[in-house]
Amino acid sequence: ARDWYGLGCCLLLMLLGEGGGRKLYASTRVVLLPAKQEQIPELLERAKAENRLDEDSFQLLASLTSETVEERSDSQALRGSALLRDSLEELEDIVAAFNEQQSRPQSTRSFTLQSFVSSRAVSDASEDKPPRSWSSRTMSFESLFGNSGNSS
Repeated sequence: ARDWYGLGCCLLLMLLGEGGGRKLYASTRVVLLPAKQEQIPELLERAKAENRLDEDSFQLLASLTSETVEERSDSQALRGSALLRDSLEELEDIVAAFNEQQSRPQSTRSFTLQSFVSSRAVSDASEDKPPRSWSSRTMSFESLFGNSGNSS
């Protein structure tokens, strides 16, 4: 089962920050947690009314954080979301390049995110850091997030 509710809570905090959750204080640390499930619909309505969320983001968050599993969004809703569409298309290009690299004999495999994004004229601001290496496991969007037929 996919944790669409958890993804919705992460997006909620990413888009609304402290306005999307509550702070808990533990010793010297402050932890930001998502709002309680029963508070999320009202919180989303308020954020939309205050123009902190556009309609697409509102719909996506509302469906991902729905109280009932049957009403929650799935990978197809994420793919269709204006909020994530461009990012997912870019990531699919990177995954395709990674998968192509993996089809080569093991001795010639050399995958780094830098090697693929640099070919797309995207520069990494932190040139001093070594490029991130990825595992040799082939993956697709569906293998990571499932398909629309499995929304629980």
